[in-house]
Amino acid sequence: MTRILSKINRNRLLAISIGIVYIWFGALKFFPVLSPADGLAKQTITFLTHSIIPENVSIILLALLEVGIGICLISNFKLKTVVTVALIHLLLTFVPLLFFPNVSFAKAPFY
Repeated sequence: MTRILSKINRNRLLAISIGIVYIWFGALKFFPVLSPADGLAKQTITFLTHSIIPENVSIILLALLEVGIGICLISNFKLKTVVTVALIHLLLTFVPLLFFPNVSFAKAPFY
């Protein structure tokens, strides 16, 4: 019985900590000056949507998505759906490494 409770507590703690990270990085995107990934995120979304979504709108939508994922993870709301959305989001974060390596590795130690 204690092993089951321990596993449940570990899973909740993991969901809460990942949720905090999502909220933190999502909230930074609301303030372009504070977000180090602002330009890269805008460029990637523009590339993926073929410029259909304006850059200013896309970064707000991304921020809302990330904060929403974080809130859902913390509040344990529709966890299976949220984890699927989070995994898709994480996969799409690697797009710049493939299509914009010069921007992704612009600073040391990746000259």
